[in-house]
Amino acid sequence: MSLNVILNTTTSQDIRECRSLGERTEVSEEECPTSIPFLTRHIQSLKKRVRRFENQFEQEMNYKPSHNDKYTNSEMVRVMSELAKARKQLK
Repeated sequence: MSLNVILNTTTSQDIRECRSLGERTEVSEEECPTSIPFLTRHIQSLKKRVRRFENQFEQEMNYKPSHNDKYTNSEMVRVMSELAKARKQLK
């Protein structure tokens, strides 16, 4: 048995799984760390994804994306909803 199983602690792997936006369901939301530093880092990373999308969109289309432009992209819908959840959780 590994030490993590015996001590039942949150590992960096658990945190990475919580942060991931993929299909992983190994760690439930209740088990994810909700500390203020964790949430602020998570929000910053989500905002960075939004900025990257906006910059890429602006280079391709020669104008800044509107709210509707962002929500037509399925990846951005997921990021924006997760960003809203994280902001709400931080409050």
